[in-house]
Amino acid sequence: MNAISIWIEYKLVNNPDTLKIQMAPLYYFEPLDEDENPDLDYTGEEYEYDSVPKYFHAIEYIGCEISNVEHTKITILDERNGIEYIQSETFWNKGENRMIMTQTLSGNINRYDMLVETLINKERNTIQQVKFIIENNIPKYQEQIIIQTNEDGSESILLDNVQQQKSNDILGKLGVSV
Repeated sequence: MNAISIWIEYKLVNNPDTLKIQMAPLYYFEPLDEDENPDLDYTGEEYEYDSVPKYFHAIEYIGCEISNVEHTKITILDERNGIEYIQSETFWNKGENRMIMTQTLSGNINRYDMLVETLINKERNTIQQVKFIIENNIPKYQEQIIIQTNEDGSESILLDNVQQQKSNDILGKLGVSV
């Protein structure tokens, strides 16, 4: 018996309908036996809401161009542990920017996180990520990261959670007006 249910919903740009697909855990998560410890016995092991997904974003499961998608939503219901996990993403500027809202709901203990990712320098393929945790319905700043994608596809972190003035100085050097 599988105690995990997974749905992916998405809405295409200029389409009034939201599309919804159900996905088996086997197709959504990495195989359990590919854990970093190959000596463990996985007999009887079952997926949980926080098992490792094959992809980090719903857009990668549905096979659409990001510029054609308005928003996505993954819902994972883990009946065995009594947890509902929801990750929704909204895209704008032809998919170059996104906001990710993550909710982990479990009885009286709920967690809400938000990540805003914006393209800040197209020529240098540089993005800014600002993370918030939501407490008492108030988004509270957690961290800011500036990431540049290199020509070989690797990523370099240019800025990692520093004070506002230093952040402004670094952004200025990257050609971003602040």
